[in-house]
Amino acid sequence: MSVPRTTRFSPGCVACVVAATALGGAANGQIAVDEAAALRSYYSGNGLLNRGMYDLAAQEYRRFLEDHPDHLKATLARYGLAVSLFRSGNYAPAVQQLEALGTPDDFEYAAEVLVITGQSRLVLGDPARAAEAFGQVLREHPEHGLADEAAALHAEALYEARRFEEVERPCRLLATRWPDSPHRERAELFGGLAQLARGRFAAAAERFDAMIAMYPDGDHADRVVLLRAQSLHRAERVPDAVAGYRDVIRRARDEFVPDAMYGLAVLLNMTRRHAEAGTVLDGLLRRYPDDDVVPAAQLMRGRVWFDVEQYERAGEVFEELSRQDGDYRDDAAYWSAKSMLRRGDASGAARALEQALANFPDSELVPQMTYDRAVALLGAGEPGVAITVLEESGPRHRSTTSPPTPCNSRPRRTISSAGTARASPAARRFTGAIPATS
Repeated sequence: MSVPRTTRFSPGCVACVVAATALGGAANGQIAVDEAAALRSYYSGNGLLNRGMYDLAAQEYRRFLEDHPDHLKATLARYGLAVSLFRSGNYAPAVQQLEALGTPDDFEYAAEVLVITGQSRLVLGDPARAAEAFGQVLREHPEHGLADEAAALHAEALYEARRFEEVERPCRLLATRWPDSPHRERAELFGGLAQLARGRFAAAAERFDAMIAMYPDGDHADRVVLLRAQSLHRAERVPDAVAGYRDVIRRARDEFVPDAMYGLAVLLNMTRRHAEAGTVLDGLLRRYPDDDVVPAAQLMRGRVWFDVEQYERAGEVFEELSRQDGDYRDDAAYWSAKSMLRRGDASGAARALEQALANFPDSELVPQMTYDRAVALLGAGEPGVAITVLEESGPRHRSTTSPPTPCNSRPRRTISSAGTARASPAARRFTGAIPATS
């Protein structure tokens, strides 16, 4: 912002001016002094903002706006207030000020206003309106220095708004207009995540492959290596996925290793390498006892014991997990009863499955629970009750020829939350937007 410096008058100079001029000159001098006094809070706010003292800056800008709401500097003061609130993490009040400010055609910070608005809305959980703001930057300010960042943020906002099919557009724009932008890597990340969300697993794996080649040491490199392995897993390219998970583990970033170990164990168990799967899971549970993946890993550890016919040990794992709070209690209850059935306790398994059906009526496992309860009742010498159970379960849960598939894709955590790259956009860049003298 190029503006004249503020003139400073000493008392002697003021006296000379008064002596040498007529009444009109004295009046003009008084106007200048009054104007300087009026702008004191405004300039103070600018200085505090540029020094990173955001709360104090906000106080000064509010004081100026309260005292001089119609001043020529009011628009800049409101922008400064919004920046101060944004930088201090007060996103909702920042949006209120930005909405009051609007984006006047002749306002030199109109693009910044839109970017801050979009970032704030993204943090506040309103990605649809955030996407509108970033899209407006690209339409109305395509040559602005923030346009490439707006494109990357547009991709993120569209992804968060679950408009997955639209994410590719800002990614292509970045690749075409700003191929060397430092923000392109993040946009490409959300482009790959959008492919995953659309079930295009092979395409996602190719996208992440390209990212690894383009950004081998990028900010998201370790996350991308995990996402590539998970995409290959979902695309059923098992050998490649196994190699990918091992690569994540070798890279030794603790943020991503637990999910890689879990995915690797799932595939090893699926390919009947049960002992190796058990070793990987035991290492995961020992090294990362507090990670979010632990309940899923405990369930899988029980499944591995079950698959090698160690039903007693499997039952112990499932029973322990069923007593914990969380999303896997229905799985644990089902597999605990199934382990009981395999150990020959048909009556106990029937009772356990009856209780599980009562406790988890909305579980995805209700068909399996119902079928295996009927099997347990048959084993317990109650064929009539077994037939009644199947008849009363209705067409949705009935299987007259074979048991429901035991859901090889469960546990639910194949693509984990560690891969989603959800990081709130940084409140950045705008500290120096308003010089101390303007």
